[in-house]
Amino acid sequence: TGIAAALGINTFFEGDDAETIRVNSLLKNTDYIAAAKLDENGEFAAGDNSNALSIADLQYQTQNISQWTFERGGGADSTNLSISFEDFYHSMLGSMGIKSANISSSVEFNEVMAAKLGEQRDAVSAVSLDEEMVNMMKYQHAFTAASRLLNVADEMLNTLIELR
Repeated sequence: TGIAAALGINTFFEGDDAETIRVNSLLKNTDYIAAAKLDENGEFAAGDNSNALSIADLQYQTQNISQWTFERGGGADSTNLSISFEDFYHSMLGSMGIKSANISSSVEFNEVMAAKLGEQRDAVSAVSLDEEMVNMMKYQHAFTAASRLLNVADEMLNTLIELR
């Protein structure tokens, strides 16, 4: 109970913080660990492990367990379950497996989507080397033709000036 813990009785740990916490030194003495029940003389029966078996059987007994769920951007929600520890453990593992698979699937989907969107962006806005090469050749031919025209015009003008 809380009172026993406050008095330092029946606690498993000693220490005040993360640096000083350790297993209670009383637990090193096996005389303080009762795996057996007291017999009619008030003694522990040698070889009796009935307390340990009772503790082990707790995993199969139905317990009332509060299950908390937390939503991002929302609050916490509690549900009271009547379930054995073993079933709760299996349910929790299954739930974590499903959530892990969903997260992995979402990550994979987002990576593929980002790659596809990048490809579409590049197709629309990126420079096509083939198209740019065709344009460069077209402009080069236009420049060559314009330069020839200017040369012909210059020669004609020179010829006219010499004729005078």
